[in-house]
Amino acid sequence: MNKIEFDEKKILYPFNTSGKESIIYLYNDKDTLLKYFRNAHIEYEIKKYYLKLSDYTNYTLNSGFVIADEDLKNKEKKIKLISNLRELKDEIEILDLVYNDGNFKGYTMKKENMIPIDIFSSKKKKIRWLKLIKEKILLLNSNNIYIGDFNLKNFLTSKSCTEIKLCDLDNLRINELDFDTKHGFVQIFEKKCSKKEYIDSYCFNLFTITFMQRTINHISYVNNLPYILNTKENNEIFESMMHLDNSYEYKFLIDNLK
Repeated sequence: MNKIEFDEKKILYPFNTSGKESIIYLYNDKDTLLKYFRNAHIEYEIKKYYLKLSDYTNYTLNSGFVIADEDLKNKEKKIKLISNLRELKDEIEILDLVYNDGNFKGYTMKKENMIPIDIFSSKKKKIRWLKLIKEKILLLNSNNIYIGDFNLKNFLTSKSCTEIKLCDLDNLRINELDFDTKHGFVQIFEKKCSKKEYIDSYCFNLFTITFMQRTINHISYVNNLPYILNTKENNEIFESMMHLDNSYEYKFLIDNLK
């Protein structure tokens, strides 16, 4: 992994501006993406770009959010670590660290021919994806790596739906490096349970429920189990999730489908 200097002239166009922490550009060529962490300058440039196009549909202003310097240092350490972890070799490939005037600002990654998983897909596809994600969780958790943020945008799938890749690696919890942005599911778990090694099973179970219900990932929507997950075993897991404490066990709803 190399260190490269940010070059504004190599920005082809904004690829995704909806992230709270960062903006993703198509950068340098059609096969490379740049994840550039937000600052006041970049926020202004993006707004100017979309106003120029009179395109309001793809522009999201995140209230001037600027990522903290300490979080940037954390991310820089993680990305250097990720490049040496064989457990993450099958995920979206990180290419180079990006700096501006000697300060870490982001990283480039390979733009693969994959698409986000779709909340409105068939039940068969959803089950296939969930099982693939669970396999990933088991591998990562056994090596002290945790996903935490189970967000639709963080998973890409092949057109055949036979493969899933993680694409937001800088927010992982790896060894002593914690999550930088904590999803609502993570915050709830950490307030009530000290078993940090169980966090992905809890967050993934909530993601499974909302994904099967075709709702957004918000805790207030998780009131009951959808029909397909409604088994005796799953109701016991769900009960322990709703009354979360240190008695919670590392179990998966997806294992007990009807």
